[in-house]
Amino acid sequence: MLFRSGIGGIAVALALQNVLSDLFASLAIVIDKPFVVGDSIACSLVVGLEQAAPPSTQVGNGAVIACGVVAGEVESTVWGRPRGQRRCPRYVRDTERRAQASLGGRADAVLWLSTWERFDLVSGSSVLRAGTKAWESALRHRYDRAIARFRRAGARVYLVLPAPSTNGSFGGHAVRTTRAADITMMRLREFLQRYAASRPRAVGVVDLQPLLCPGGPPCPPTVHGRRLRPVDGTHFDPRGATRAASWVYRYLAGADPAQQARSSR
Repeated sequence: MLFRSGIGGIAVALALQNVLSDLFASLAIVIDKPFVVGDSIACSLVVGLEQAAPPSTQVGNGAVIACGVVAGEVESTVWGRPRGQRRCPRYVRDTERRAQASLGGRADAVLWLSTWERFDLVSGSSVLRAGTKAWESALRHRYDRAIARFRRAGARVYLVLPAPSTNGSFGGHAVRTTRAADITMMRLREFLQRYAASRPRAVGVVDLQPLLCPGGPPCPPTVHGRRLRPVDGTHFDPRGATRAASWVYRYLAGADPAQQARSSR
């Protein structure tokens, strides 16, 4: 009986090893030098992307804290206009160039995780209110220009759809998400989904919500026994980043991790 159990365990282990080998092999064909752009959430994901990557994969970090990829200067009804964001376009481009240089000037995939675009956009002397036609039109134009730049360099662009925040803590103080915050994040997700659907040849989509908030907002702190964003409910800790990165890599390899998770339960 014990002998049969041992043989069975070895068979399962070998099968799992084959599955992982197939995943990494397919990933190696699709992506070798991923390049991350975005804000502080993207920064918190980079550690996991490096840890979960196949041995030959080199990850470039072009994310900038407190700046969106194309948001520029934004305005919030809660805290107005953050200082220094007028310089964000220059910071973002400079960081992108340095990160691309670290990959030898060539990235084959761009992972775009940026959430500042969910706010009102400052455009000259005007403010484009989030959710309006003017806001969406401006965002489409900005996304088009940035994506065209990445594609000219030979990269495939993947829009990483963020999930709304959950409750957490920071500096010993509780951090509580709000319905208003959920609405702004869901509005950005809906825009990104519409945008990607209208440009299927230009961009792909990687959706984090089935992993982080499968039932939609309000998002629970724990999903299937795991806390992936324990620090403040928004950013990943190293363990959560590695879990999220594995989810991202399965998308890039052509799999649907949400479907795989449903099938395994």
